[in-house]
Amino acid sequence: MLTSTLSTERGKSRPSVSILINNYNYERFLRQCIESCLSQTQSPLEVIVVDDGSVDASPQIIRECSAISPLIVPILQANGGQASAINAGMSQCHGDVIVLLDADDYLHPWAVERVQSAWRPDCVMVQSRLDIVDREGHYIDQYPAPEVSFDSGNVVPLLLKTGQYCTTVTTGLSFSRALLEKILPIPEEEFRICADGYLVTVAPFYGLVVALENSVGCRRKHESNLWASPAWSVAQRRRALEHDFLRYRYLTRTARAFGHEVVRTLGLRNVFHLTNRLVSLKLEPEHHPVASDRPWSLALRGIGTVWEYSNLSHRRRIVLMAWFLGVGFLPRSLARPMINWCLSTRSRPPAVDRVLKRLRTVTQ
Repeated sequence: MLTSTLSTERGKSRPSVSILINNYNYERFLRQCIESCLSQTQSPLEVIVVDDGSVDASPQIIRECSAISPLIVPILQANGGQASAINAGMSQCHGDVIVLLDADDYLHPWAVERVQSAWRPDCVMVQSRLDIVDREGHYIDQYPAPEVSFDSGNVVPLLLKTGQYCTTVTTGLSFSRALLEKILPIPEEEFRICADGYLVTVAPFYGLVVALENSVGCRRKHESNLWASPAWSVAQRRRALEHDFLRYRYLTRTARAFGHEVVRTLGLRNVFHLTNRLVSLKLEPEHHPVASDRPWSLALRGIGTVWEYSNLSHRRRIVLMAWFLGVGFLPRSLARPMINWCLSTRSRPPAVDRVLKRLRTVTQ
């Protein structure tokens, strides 16, 4: 149960909320990020801003903002990675719930209020969809995509079956401080980036997940963001594979501590993992991390997984199954356009982009 420095509205207790910002060299976005925290319809208890050894003007911006608002608690540390920044920030958080925020993103004014309203004593994590925006803040899309079912409740059975559930990224995540006190510190060397992968994998074993369909913030797509950059290609997808394997290790360790058995084929039951794995093998087999993989085998696995383990509409499943079939069995010269057009919007000819967007609409 959460402690109670809580106000009451319509008979429901509302937890106090701390916002924890982690920043590294995002001077151009940092001020807007901090201001979004100070412009909430329900004021947070505090805004912890951790600078992870930035070499730009970020430390000065944090000092200026903290001099203006007593809500801001600055932490300036040597560079240690995202896990190190979150671990350091948690040591200064006093709220019942911790809202995480990447410094290149920002929150909508209602973020804290909606997290408070959605919170339940038996949940350990609230997750929200996010609006994807460009560098200037213009709307692009939503993450996860609107047609993808957002998982909630007890997601442990899904984790044990496929190694993943539909979740979001750092800025869309809020955690119980009581939970974080149990599962922190995040392993800092292994999770220098994508520290949210550790949190969303381990947290569900301790309680329920609440999913908000409406966005509480914006995930910014810009040239310095590895997820959004043109380099989001084969090497980046291999990196995602390695991150999956790392998460599976911590998933297995946590599950066994709670008395659960874990199947060995976790990644082979997950559509996104199989997508990255097939792309890596098909385009750069010489660098692929799993020597025993074969394109036809991964394609067949993908087709079976789309049908049996995904929660997409039947029409969208058929589109994905066709993609796995084409990429797995066509020669590399023909498979490459299918990979690029489906996975990288910048590579699509305008006509192909229109067709794929139309397919997305009709398969929701």
